[in-house]
Amino acid sequence: MTPLQGIRVVDCSGYIAGAYAGMMLADLGASVVKVEPLEGEAFRELPGFYAWNRGKQSMALNLKSPDGIAVVEKLVRAGDVFLENMRPGVADRLGLGYPRLAEINPRLVYCSVTAFGSSGPYVDRPGFDPLLQAMSGMMALQGYNPATRSSTPGSRRASARVPPTGSTRPATASGSSSRAAISRSG
Repeated sequence: MTPLQGIRVVDCSGYIAGAYAGMMLADLGASVVKVEPLEGEAFRELPGFYAWNRGKQSMALNLKSPDGIAVVEKLVRAGDVFLENMRPGVADRLGLGYPRLAEINPRLVYCSVTAFGSSGPYVDRPGFDPLLQAMSGMMALQGYNPATRSSTPGSRRASARVPPTGSTRPATASGSSSRAAISRSG
């Protein structure tokens, strides 16, 4: 038996943060139903989509239509957890906010994943990994050069020096923000 066996999750999230949360619940044995737009989630184009959505069942619904909302409400009625990562206010406008879903299922655990929380100066801003990296300075540490607006550091490209065959001394990479050791046996 797994820790979350018997727990039913309705996953209306997208991209990484929400998908990762749902993936962890599925990994622990929960039954997760991923709800995507009719055209499929835009994140499907990236390789991580399949890893972060493993172990989930999937269905495509139009959440802007009464029929699509009715299907989600049916899932919520029988569910234990509702997961979303929409900008604050979007779930309420769709009829999927906590007040509405709690009427349908009072014992529902409602999980809202947001980039900037539910209040504060950035509450209405969407948040994605590149944006958060730029705001925090992490992008610069990963090689982004603001002077050229390029993710390729140009003259700061990493270069590896490989020792001659037979050498046991590790080679080093230079010119990048993270140092790497490369060893070659001859």
